[in-house]
Amino acid sequence: MLPLFTFPLAFAALAAVPALLAIYWLRNRYKRQAVSSLMLWMDQRQPREGGSRVERLQIPLLLLLELLVLVLLIIAASDPRLLIGHASRPLMVVLDDSYSMQAGHPDSARSRGIERIRETLDKHRGYATHLIIASISPQALGEPTRQRRQTMDQLKRWQCTSAYADLPRAISFATELGGPEAHILVITDQQPPTELKDTRTQWQAVGKPMSNLAIINAVRSPSHTGERCLLEVANLSPTASIARLEITFDNNTPPQQSALQLAPSQVQRITFDVPPTADVIRVKLNEDDLMIDNEVVLLPERHRPVHVTTRIADEVLATMVYSGLASTGRARLDTARTELLITDQPQASAPVGAWKLVMVKEDETASYVGPFVMDRAHPLTQGLSLAGTIWGSGSKTNLPGLPVITVGNTPLLTDERSISGRHELHLRIDPKLSTMQDSANWPILFWNLIEWRSVFLPGIRKPNLRLGASTTLTLHQDAEQVQVLEPDGHAYNLPVNGRQVLLEPRVTGLHQITAGAAKYQLAVNALSPDESDLSTCRTNTWGDWLDERTLQREYQSIAWLFILAALLLMVLHQYLIARSTRGMTDDVISEGVRV
Repeated sequence: MLPLFTFPLAFAALAAVPALLAIYWLRNRYKRQAVSSLMLWMDQRQPREGGSRVERLQIPLLLLLELLVLVLLIIAASDPRLLIGHASRPLMVVLDDSYSMQAGHPDSARSRGIERIRETLDKHRGYATHLIIASISPQALGEPTRQRRQTMDQLKRWQCTSAYADLPRAISFATELGGPEAHILVITDQQPPTELKDTRTQWQAVGKPMSNLAIINAVRSPSHTGERCLLEVANLSPTASIARLEITFDNNTPPQQSALQLAPSQVQRITFDVPPTADVIRVKLNEDDLMIDNEVVLLPERHRPVHVTTRIADEVLATMVYSGLASTGRARLDTARTELLITDQPQASAPVGAWKLVMVKEDETASYVGPFVMDRAHPLTQGLSLAGTIWGSGSKTNLPGLPVITVGNTPLLTDERSISGRHELHLRIDPKLSTMQDSANWPILFWNLIEWRSVFLPGIRKPNLRLGASTTLTLHQDAEQVQVLEPDGHAYNLPVNGRQVLLEPRVTGLHQITAGAAKYQLAVNALSPDESDLSTCRTNTWGDWLDERTLQREYQSIAWLFILAALLLMVLHQYLIARSTRGMTDDVISEGVRV
């Protein structure tokens, strides 16, 4: 509501109105008497405005003026205010973009939120409205608008397809974008995580608690017998439910159907073998209030092997390297095709585009027991723990590149990256003085190396993504851009940087990616138990914009208008009294003359 009256308790003074009416109601009636002189009657005259005798109420003009003056003064005491305009104050609307806002379509939290925004714009016309999407990272939905029609057009792009809405981060973004004078309106289906202390923020929750069945996990992975698929189905409701699953393969085999009896809040796992000829797997759950988590699409997880060429003269080093490569299960020794060259000859040249690992040999070596310093942000150090490890190496050779593992002032492993993106690694180790090759760190180091190299091989790194995650596509050849075709038919282009494309899909389903003659597929699924749980949705409003600063800035007091009107009426009242008294005196004098 608009703050029309700042002090509404001032209207309690209206109790004086009946008192004034009572005075006129109890007034006395006088008879005219003609006397010869008023000399002995001057001090005995009683006022006509009051008395103790009850008579029929008369409404003279003076009573109306007195009532009007009294009402005007009471209204002035309540400090009435009018909205004087707020065109310079922005309204920042933070929109929860998580997919739980879709639940209950067409009467979804999103549709109710749009209606709340429409009502707010009707009450606060003239605001410069700026829409902010609260997703994993906040983003502006468009340019600020001052017309409701333009704002409603922008809201059509609010689709609620994110796996998570970081509302605190979006509110901070809106505060920085709008400035200290901005009003912030949050539209969501959840209550605030903490108490709202900022008077500029109004939190409107428009959700409704609902029951929901959801697929909260889906994994397709290779096994020793072929491929296996794991599904987790959750009953996110306070009552027991039956989940009916339909599993479809693209190899023209009949779909598999099953029914799961789920207790309240129960999660049930099912696993099944994938037919060898199946490429795409689709799993559907029976319909309910939230559809986005009732279907998943899975592509085969193909881990491309890395073609490795070795040129190692030292037999002990060669044995160590072969052991590390074999432990990964993803290295293919190949001399015709080289993607990674491992050698103990620093001058050996690698084919174009191939990475290189140089095993440095030195004559003077020593054993080191630490402390070892590792760059934990580097891919090669993931999972390494060198505590208790003995590392033998020399220290006189200068290794090019940035240090990855260091002991004292001696770098043990370095990484040099060329402009083209190719990496050349240098590792110095003396097997005779080391226990490194006998510990679990050795296969871990080679697993990290093969995994890191495979990231830059042509193809999509992760063909199956959770909504909100990202992956990388590496192209076979140079290109300026690729085209992404979403499941609903919408297409857009993405730029290519060094044969790599960052994919951050915003909708679920099977995406088709085209780069020249090459085609790729990417499956995206909504697998978030928190978003699928609709039992915590709420409808309420927290926070109010009507603080003292807002009243002073946007609402102008008009009490002076009522006071001025009351003064004018009081002047008129006195004028009428004076004229009435003068007329009565003339009548008395004229009667006395006749006597």
